[in-house]
Amino acid sequence: MLPACENDKAWASREVRWMLEGILERRNRPAHYFPRPSSSGMASRGYLPVSDMDPSVEDLCTKAEAARLESWVHKRSVEKMPLQYILGSQPFCGFELKVKPPTLIPRWETEEWTIRIAEILHPHLQARVASPASRSNPFRILDLCTGTGCVGIGLAYLLPDNSVHVTAGDIAKSAVNLARINTRRVGIPPSAIDVRWVDVWGDGVMQHLGAGPDGQPQFDLVVSNPPYVTPEEYANLDDNVRLWEDHGALVAEKNGTAFHERIAKCASKFLLRKDAHGGKCHGLPRIVLEIGESQGAAVAKFVEAAGFQNVQVWQDLAKADRCVVGY
Repeated sequence: MLPACENDKAWASREVRWMLEGILERRNRPAHYFPRPSSSGMASRGYLPVSDMDPSVEDLCTKAEAARLESWVHKRSVEKMPLQYILGSQPFCGFELKVKPPTLIPRWETEEWTIRIAEILHPHLQARVASPASRSNPFRILDLCTGTGCVGIGLAYLLPDNSVHVTAGDIAKSAVNLARINTRRVGIPPSAIDVRWVDVWGDGVMQHLGAGPDGQPQFDLVVSNPPYVTPEEYANLDDNVRLWEDHGALVAEKNGTAFHERIAKCASKFLLRKDAHGGKCHGLPRIVLEIGESQGAAVAKFVEAAGFQNVQVWQDLAKADRCVVGY
């Protein structure tokens, strides 16, 4: 385990402990079980004693469970499989998402800005939700390159009931299927979210996606965590990323900014309604794009060129540029 954990013994010990907890948690549960939003997370499920677990593994596990633990350690240390794929889940915004290769594992940076957007939107939508019109005319969010569905599901989960409708799209059918599973397992009703196949490079696809019942653009906010790793950066990524996560969900041309430019143009041309109740008059974001830490200036120019105003670059908790936001 040490090579997979940068030779950090404490880190390796924690990962083995989480694996063991994941195995013990599987006892006597139905095959369709999945942690609900009330789950307390992998680090505090209470299946192991607080003291050092090493002497008690044989006492805690059946032979089959010990064999599974050995298999998981092999996958992690030799095959370089990410721990989240081994455990099958990743905490995000207060719930647990199902994860499986090759769909990209949600990162904490994405969770952070998802929560920040929800906090900005919440007061406006809470004020609207009492209106009968809000049910027939909800705040509409489009989540492109959705992957597991983390951003779209996170916003639908965090925002007031009956206030939003999220459309989440991805070109990878495996991602679309996984995002649909996650919407059901997190408990987001079909009236609040729709997951579909979307190719952001198809003009016809994007125009059809954006058209509401009246044929006009229907969305109030476009969010995306698109591919933004350059081919050169990809060659130097850790094995647990390169060997397991979808190349198509990671790498983009034009120094990693090709998807940002495309989405900004499409958002302005096809997707965002002009008279949005979530628009400029309320000071709410209209587009949010996750970026690599060196891409802020370039992506901000694309967003400004597409007609957005008050364009900002948000930093994450590590003080790295992480999102470009346009109003």
